[in-house]
Amino acid sequence: MRHPFLMALMGFSAAIAISGAAQAAACPYTAGAETVTVPGRPFMAEASSDGCWLFVSMGASSGVANGGVAVMRNEGGRFRVVQFVATKDYPGGLALSHDGKTLVAATEDSLAIYDVARLEAGDPGARTGTVPVGAGAIYVAISRNDRLLFVSQERRARILVVDFVKVRTTGENAELGAVEMGRAPVGLAFSVDGARLYATSESVPRAFPMSCNGEGDSHGQHPEGALTIIDVALAGRNPAASILGIRKAGCNPVRVAVSPDDRTVWVTARGDFRLEGFAAKQLEGASTAAPDISVKVGPAPIGVAVRPDGTQIWVAASNRFGHGKPGALTAVSPTGEVLRTVATGVFPRDIGFLPDGKTLVVAQFDSRAVQFVPTDAP
Repeated sequence: MRHPFLMALMGFSAAIAISGAAQAAACPYTAGAETVTVPGRPFMAEASSDGCWLFVSMGASSGVANGGVAVMRNEGGRFRVVQFVATKDYPGGLALSHDGKTLVAATEDSLAIYDVARLEAGDPGARTGTVPVGAGAIYVAISRNDRLLFVSQERRARILVVDFVKVRTTGENAELGAVEMGRAPVGLAFSVDGARLYATSESVPRAFPMSCNGEGDSHGQHPEGALTIIDVALAGRNPAASILGIRKAGCNPVRVAVSPDDRTVWVTARGDFRLEGFAAKQLEGASTAAPDISVKVGPAPIGVAVRPDGTQIWVAASNRFGHGKPGALTAVSPTGEVLRTVATGVFPRDIGFLPDGKTLVVAQFDSRAVQFVPTDAP
C-alpha cells in the first residue's frame, strides 16, 4: 500500500508561519541588546500581543528536574523571569491563541494547555489540561480563527489536526484526523490570510533523490525534504485530502516563515546551510524545481523569522552539531542579500519578533538564555 503523502505527490506530478504589521505594544521593549539567563534549556519563546509577557518553553537544566514554562515579564522596558511552572515533561513548540487566553505546548506525547491569566499570576494550577496525542509532538500552530490546532508529530510523519475549541473548553482529545507527511515534520506557518498552512518535513523517501549527506555524527545519505502546502479549511473537514502542493525543499528543511505580503515562503534547509525562498503563487501542485531564492548562511540553520515590515528575514544558524561552538544570527533582504550577522550563544534554536516588530527574540538552547536583538541597528 502506498503512503498517502507519496500518493499525493505522485498525483500532483502527473497533473502538472509569523508575519503582519507590528502592533503598538502596551509594554514597549527599551533595553536594547541583552541576554537573560533562564532556568533551563529554552526551546522557544512566545510573546503576548501587548508585549508585556514572554512565555518560554524549556527542558531540564541544573536544578530543574524535568522541564517547564518560564514566565518573563516586561518591567520598565526589559524582561526578567518572574515565575517558572515546572512540569514532568519537556515542552517544545508553543502557540498562543489569538484571543490571548490560552497557551499550548507540544510535550512529545501530549499537549499541555495553559490558562494565560493564571500563568501571568504565578498560579501553580495554570496548566488546565493534558491531552494525549501519541509520540513525537514537537511543534504547534493555531488557526487564525482559533478553531483548529495543528500538531507536528516528528516521529510519526504526520500533522495532527485537532478541534481547538473542544480541547480548550473540555480538555478532551478532539482529533479530527491527520495529514500524512514525509519524515520528521516540524515547522508550521500560516499564510497571512490564514487560508494556507505551510509545513516542512526533513526527507521524503522514495520520492526525492538521495542527495543529502548525514549531519553531525550521522553518516550515509538520505533524500531531500519537502515544503507541503495545506488547505486550512479543508483540513478541518477532511485532513487526509487537504494537501494542495508539495515542493522539494533541500536537505533537512526544518522551519518556515511567510513574508507579510504573502508572496514569499522562507524555509531553513538545515543540511544545506541555506535559507530558501519560494514564490507562494507557484507552490500549488508538485515541483522539484530549485527555490526562487537561495542564500548560504551559517551551519545548521533552524529558526527563521520575517520582520513584520518585510524588510529583513532573520535566520538562526544553530551550529547544533558543532560540539558546543556558538551559532550566529544572519539578516537577509527579501531579494537574498546578506545584510548583517550578529553573534549569539550555543545552539540558537528558535527565533521570533516582539510585538514592536523590531526586536528579535532568540532561544539559546545550550546557553540557557534568551537573547534580545534590536534589528534597527546597522
